[in-house]
Amino acid sequence: IPSQPRSSASVREDSVTQCLACHGEELRRILDVGAGFGHILHASRERFPQSKGVAIEFSQPCVHHLRVLGVEVYDEPHITFSYGDGRIWLRSVSRRGVP
Repeated sequence: IPSQPRSSASVREDSVTQCLACHGEELRRILDVGAGFGHILHASRERFPQSKGVAIEFSQPCVHHLRVLGVEVYDEPHITFSYGDGRIWLRSVSRRGVP
Protein backbone atom coordinates (compact mmCIF):
# COMPACT_ATOMS: atom_id res chain seq x y z
CA ILE A 1 0.00 0.00 0.00
CA PRO A 2 1.57 3.32 -1.01
CA SER A 3 2.05 5.79 1.81
CA GLN A 4 -0.04 8.94 1.89
CA PRO A 5 1.77 12.20 1.15
CA ARG A 6 2.42 14.22 4.28
CA SER A 7 0.75 17.58 4.62
CA SER A 8 2.88 20.70 4.73
CA ALA A 9 1.58 21.31 8.29
CA SER A 10 2.81 17.89 9.38
CA VAL A 11 6.23 18.52 7.85
CA ARG A 12 6.38 21.93 9.56
CA GLU A 13 5.43 20.45 12.94
CA ASP A 14 8.13 17.79 12.61
CA SER A 15 10.69 20.42 11.67
CA VAL A 16 9.89 22.52 14.72
CA THR A 17 10.00 19.59 17.14
CA GLN A 18 13.32 18.44 15.66
CA CYS A 19 14.73 21.94 16.10
CA LEU A 20 13.53 22.03 19.72
CA ALA A 21 15.05 18.60 20.37
CA CYS A 22 18.53 20.01 19.82
CA HIS A 23 17.99 22.05 23.02
CA GLY A 24 17.60 18.91 25.11
CA GLU A 25 14.77 16.99 26.67
CA GLU A 26 14.30 19.36 29.61
CA LEU A 27 12.20 22.05 27.92
CA ARG A 28 9.92 23.65 30.50
CA ARG A 29 8.09 26.20 28.34
CA ILE A 30 7.55 26.50 24.60
CA LEU A 31 6.51 29.90 23.24
CA ASP A 32 4.63 29.97 19.94
CA VAL A 33 4.28 33.46 18.46
CA GLY A 34 1.31 33.60 16.11
CA ALA A 35 0.10 30.24 17.42
CA GLY A 36 -3.17 30.09 15.52
CA PHE A 37 -5.11 27.06 16.73
CA GLY A 38 -1.99 25.57 18.34
CA HIS A 39 -0.90 22.84 15.94
CA ILE A 40 2.80 23.52 16.54
CA LEU A 41 2.28 23.65 20.32
CA HIS A 42 0.33 20.39 20.21
CA ALA A 43 3.10 18.61 18.29
CA SER A 44 5.75 20.12 20.56
CA ARG A 45 3.98 19.05 23.73
CA GLU A 46 3.56 15.51 22.38
CA ARG A 47 7.35 15.39 21.93
CA PHE A 48 8.05 17.21 25.23
CA PRO A 49 5.12 16.30 27.54
CA GLN A 50 6.71 17.97 30.57
CA SER A 51 6.68 21.35 28.82
CA LYS A 52 4.08 24.07 29.18
CA GLY A 53 2.63 25.66 26.05
CA VAL A 54 2.66 29.47 25.92
CA ALA A 55 1.20 31.41 22.99
CA ILE A 56 1.06 34.92 21.64
CA GLU A 57 -2.06 35.16 19.49
CA PHE A 58 -4.45 37.98 18.56
CA SER A 59 -7.31 36.16 16.81
CA GLN A 60 -10.06 35.79 19.41
CA PRO A 61 -11.40 32.44 18.06
CA CYS A 62 -7.84 31.07 18.27
CA VAL A 63 -7.29 32.61 21.73
CA HIS A 64 -10.48 30.94 22.99
CA HIS A 65 -9.50 27.58 21.48
CA LEU A 66 -5.99 27.71 22.96
CA ARG A 67 -7.28 28.60 26.42
CA VAL A 68 -9.75 25.68 26.30
CA LEU A 69 -6.72 23.46 25.60
CA GLY A 70 -4.98 24.85 28.69
CA VAL A 71 -2.43 26.97 26.85
CA GLU A 72 -1.29 30.19 28.54
CA VAL A 73 -2.23 32.86 25.96
CA TYR A 74 -1.09 36.46 25.71
CA ASP A 75 -3.45 38.31 23.38
CA GLU A 76 -2.18 41.81 24.27
CA PRO A 77 1.44 41.13 25.17
CA HIS A 78 4.10 43.40 26.55
CA ILE A 79 7.40 41.89 25.39
CA THR A 80 10.88 42.77 26.66
CA PHE A 81 14.08 41.89 24.82
CA SER A 82 17.74 42.26 25.69
CA TYR A 83 20.75 42.26 23.41
CA GLY A 84 24.20 40.81 23.91
CA ASP A 85 26.79 38.53 22.39
CA GLY A 86 25.34 39.31 18.97
CA ARG A 87 22.04 37.73 20.01
CA ILE A 88 18.56 38.90 20.88
CA TRP A 89 17.14 37.34 24.05
CA LEU A 90 13.48 37.26 25.01
CA ARG A 91 13.46 38.52 28.60
CA SER A 92 9.79 38.57 29.51
CA VAL A 93 6.26 38.36 28.19
CA SER A 94 3.48 39.82 30.30
CA ARG A 95 0.00 41.15 29.84
CA ARG A 96 -0.19 44.71 28.52
CA GLY A 97 0.04 47.14 31.41
CA VAL A 98 1.53 44.49 33.71
CA PRO A 99 5.35 44.73 33.52
